[in-house]
Amino acid sequence: MKTVTYDESKWHLTPIDATRKMIDAAKAVEEDGYDAMHKAMLKNSPSPPLPLYPVPQ
Repeated sequence: MKTVTYDESKWHLTPIDATRKMIDAAKAVEEDGYDAMHKAMLKNSPSPPLPLYPVPQ
């Protein structure tokens, strides 16, 4: 097995499908543009369930 690590300051795990909270956050800043919407969705995304397991190669 391979353990995958990443730089948490550059990467963020998010769900494949946006949650209602993420969508509502994007709508709240829609007039500020796509970058603001993207950041709002990331900020409001849920944490992945733990534990995270290594990905088999």
